[in-house]
Amino acid sequence: MNWTPEQLKEAEQRIQAKCKVLHVAMPAAPLVVLKPKRALKPHALTGWYQSPLERELAQQFQLVGLAPEVQYKVFERRKFRLDFAWADKKIAVLVQGNVHRIQSKFYRDCELFCLLTVAGWRYLPVSRNEIKSGMALKWTERMVLGELL
Repeated sequence: MNWTPEQLKEAEQRIQAKCKVLHVAMPAAPLVVLKPKRALKPHALTGWYQSPLERELAQQFQLVGLAPEVQYKVFERRKFRLDFAWADKKIAVLVQGNVHRIQSKFYRDCELFCLLTVAGWRYLPVSRNEIKSGMALKWTERMVLGELL
């Protein structure tokens, strides 16, 4: 929730009033605890952080025996990393969360997709819906195992 300055001031006044009634000392500066909207956990092997969607897809891969490289650095001179990659087969899965809707991230993704295509990679940009429905896993299995659609 985003608070306006007026709402913050009003809330602070209410807290101060309650503290006076309870005879509790009010701290000089208000205490603010910031919680991230989503919990990111480092990957056990790479130390890179994964989103909850990436973790869910990784668990699906593990259940069916697929073993991708995680946060694979695809181009030596670029910062691009692939969420999941089978480098020997040049196959990648890219989880497209809400952050990919940001204009600068969108253009960066377009550049990555072009570079991957030029370099001969096949890739799946998957969203929450495909991960939750299991389609991302089915498509990935078909690509990695070489099955035709």
